Amino acid sequence: APDDVARARLAGWIHDAAKHWPDDDLLAYAEANHLPITEGDRAVPMLLHGIVAYALAADIFELNDPELAAACNHHTTGAPGMGTLEKIVFLADLIEPGRDFPGVEALREAAERDLDTAVLMAVDHTLRYLIDRQRVIDPRALLLRNELLLNGVRY
Repeated sequence: APDDVARARLAGWIHDAAKHWPDDDLLAYAEANHLPITEGDRAVPMLLHGIVAYALAADIFELNDPELAAACNHHTTGAPGMGTLEKIVFLADLIEPGRDFPGVEALREAAERDLDTAVLMAVDHTLRYLIDRQRVIDPRALLLRNELLLNGVRY
């Protein structure tokens, strides 16, 4: 539907608007604006950039779209219970043109075939990346992965 395309495009424009903010600024903005902050966000404040970006845009443009907020918030980690818009933004952020890493073509092909399969592949790719670098894993990614597997998604 045209509205869905417009909302996906809007999420694409908004979601990374605060990506280059320093960690302290992201935390301060989130706290000052009463945004939800998880333990994972406190460990890796950069994860807040999506919800901070939405909050900024919502303030400037008078947006009130919980699904768009969730898509911006979860585009880095994913989260259980994601709707279609959230999954599209999550996946598009990882496989956008200009991204070049082993497996990106397989992810792009999967995205054309089945959204849930591609999301599972993307989560697995991200988890491997984080594990290989001994980085903190946000629990939302694990919960999303388990939800997909429990729903029978495989690749």
